[in-house]
Order: sequence, then C-alpha cells, then structure tokens
Amino acid sequence: MHAVQERYAGVCFDLFGTLTDDRGRAIDGALAVLACVQGARWAIVTSAPRALATVIIARAGLPKPPALVTGDDVERTKPAPECYLRAAELLGVAPGRALAVEDSLQGLASARGAGMETVMILRGAPIQSVRDAVYGVERIGDLSLHVQADGMVTLSWAG
Repeated sequence: MHAVQERYAGVCFDLFGTLTDDRGRAIDGALAVLACVQGARWAIVTSAPRALATVIIARAGLPKPPALVTGDDVERTKPAPECYLRAAELLGVAPGRALAVEDSLQGLASARGAGMETVMILRGAPIQSVRDAVYGVERIGDLSLHVQADGMVTLSWAG
C-alpha cells in the first residue's frame, strides 16, 4: 500500500468514467471510496447538465454529495478550470488544498488548471500518457481515502 503524506481539505470526484459507467451504474469500488469520505468535504464535478447528473447519481446509488457542480453551474466546462474552482468554493477550501479524482484528459486539465492535485484513473492507459497527473491508479477501487479527526483526508492506494 502506497501512502501519501499530503493532507487534503477536500476531494472532488468526476462523475462519468470515474464513479459511474456509461450505463449509469456505479463502477466497482466507487461506493466504497465514497463511503470513506463521509464526514469530509467532498464534491462531484461534471460537465453534464444538473438534471442528468442527479438522475445518474440516484440510479447508481451514490450518496448525495455535499457539493455538486454541473455544466449548468459554470460558463465554461471541462477542460476549463471553472467547475473545479466552483467546487472548491462550495466546499470552502483553497483549490491548492483539494484533490481531484479524474479519468479523462479534459478533466485532468480542468483540475490541474484550478490548482488541484490529481489522481488519474488509468483504466489500462500508461501513467506516462497522463504526465500532468500527480498520482495514477488502475481503478477507483485501488484508492483508499482516510478522513482524519480534523476532517482532512489522506490518500493511499494498492500497487
């Protein structure tokens, strides 16, 4: 198990491809990871319209996030950084103290543009193909997020 000593004030998750598949089902490991962040500041960030995002979150059985940022909430969606900046604002955290979990190059560019550290869900892609990611794991189920007594989150992963 690899552990990261960095502590994050908030965690932002992409919706499609990271938490849910193209049929609106929770990806293996997504529910367990979200269970780990209960009690922390976390958000779901997506370029999808709010109506679609809320239906997918419910269909997948995901817990309701403390903050949800959709394409309806920003002028420019991913790869622009606006959605991640808005999520940090809603969570009350500095973007540089937040971690984003993403699966796409557009999402990675968005989170990095906002100043967030990132975990890229690789799904078979070599980590070299996403050099801008701070960390990379094969599947979201490889992540383990730990909420500390002060609400800060630490990260570890298998591999």
